[in-house]
Amino acid sequence: LSIRRQRQMCIRDRFDTPPLSPWIDLAPHGDSRGQLTVAEGLALPFEIKRLYWLHGFSGAPRGGHAHRTLWQVFAPLAGALTLTLETARGARSYRLDNPARALLVGPMTWRDLTDFAPETVCLVMASAAYEEADYIRDHAAFRVAVRHVTFSPTTA
Repeated sequence: LSIRRQRQMCIRDRFDTPPLSPWIDLAPHGDSRGQLTVAEGLALPFEIKRLYWLHGFSGAPRGGHAHRTLWQVFAPLAGALTLTLETARGARSYRLDNPARALLVGPMTWRDLTDFAPETVCLVMASAAYEEADYIRDHAAFRVAVRHVTFSPTTA
């Protein structure tokens, strides 16, 4: 197996059962001119197929859904927000407030984004392009579906 594939399998083995989704430490470089943070060569359990960023928050919660197969990494580029994740194993909230740290979120994880600081910008790296069929938007339906999910190292 290639080194990249071995790293992906290792990450999947360690992180295939959220909600204790792992923090990913990015590579910040700084000097008197400022900071440059790099997300290069990350050992993610997926290839990045889509990038988007969330910004201009009104204060209303965002998220309120789960994905059946999609993996995502949330990286706060500016400001801060709270990301609450729920799986069959329970729920946990994470404060994203450091642009040098990102959070990996696996499939079948309900997510709610709240408590946005002013001028917050959050980058999201996703394992696939947008596909409406991958969304679960009803929380009760998610709770039923997640009870029947078995995570494995091949989930991605």
